[in-house]
Amino acid sequence: MDLIRFQWQREVRNPVLPPDANSTFDCQACMTPTVIVRGDEYWLYYAGADANDHRRVCLAIAPRDRPTVFRRLGPLLDLGGDDDFDAHWMVCPRPYQVGDRWYMIYTGLPKGGWSKGLQSIRGLGMAVSDDGLNWRKLGTEPSLSGDQFDQYPGNTSIGGGGPPLRVVAPDGSALYRLYCSLPVGRPHADKRIDQEKLSLVCHSPDGVAWSDYRIVMRRRCELAREDCAANYPVVWRDGELFRCLYCSIGTRWGAYSIAEAVSRDGYEWYRGEGGDDNLSLAPTEDDSWEGKMTCYPTLVREGRVMRVYYNGNGYGRSGVGTATAQLPASVR
Repeated sequence: MDLIRFQWQREVRNPVLPPDANSTFDCQACMTPTVIVRGDEYWLYYAGADANDHRRVCLAIAPRDRPTVFRRLGPLLDLGGDDDFDAHWMVCPRPYQVGDRWYMIYTGLPKGGWSKGLQSIRGLGMAVSDDGLNWRKLGTEPSLSGDQFDQYPGNTSIGGGGPPLRVVAPDGSALYRLYCSLPVGRPHADKRIDQEKLSLVCHSPDGVAWSDYRIVMRRRCELAREDCAANYPVVWRDGELFRCLYCSIGTRWGAYSIAEAVSRDGYEWYRGEGGDDNLSLAPTEDDSWEGKMTCYPTLVREGRVMRVYYNGNGYGRSGVGTATAQLPASVR
């Protein structure tokens, strides 16, 4: 069991989905992309920020043979009411299909923004659709919360990652795993306290009702690029293995970079031998759109090539870019 160690080739036209200064829905940011394949198209769901920094779930579509040319369709869901958990932001959209129905999990932020730091987030919401285009929310309260762990009393915050993964339970039935961020930080001048985030997984027999929350990845205090956070896990299967790209925050850059992990069971993760061994897509450390930060990956396989879409500086304020890498022969 070993890491892939992707050799990413960045798209020269990055960012391929930048904020549109003339837009009424994404003039400030294009954040937290998730891409799915629909026929001969890539449907990229993302959070668009308007002039007031309200963030809504939006959709952009690109032909699969032109994966850098996107047509923006605008918001798919509106914000909640003043007292709702998603009154200010709806980000990290994760659409997935169960039978003939589409579901979406998203992260909400209430009115008042980040006044309580990471603990401002009150939970994850869900929406349902018959076609992946027309959506309705499943209530006004969060469907998932970060309050499941006794070692973090009072924690409610829970965040993004990849779409649910369908696996086979020990009894042979279908089981869905949802990998998420678990922000446990509190406002503090020390970033290692303020930005502490872990990764968790929860489970569902039907892809709708979630339980059995488990922490699967923690920050590595000895590693300067990951001594604050190891979160936003995007997990996929490689034969019998589980593979993952995730986001790490450390005092080295003071912001996100994208790292890699591998696992035999999806619970215990190997992250290399230290140093930069599992660093997958780092900030370029220049004046470019991704010079200070890389984060929020979403993956799509193109034969023997893996494509990643991701955010750069400012958590999406510089837009969405893409890169590709050849898969080694050892990857199925």
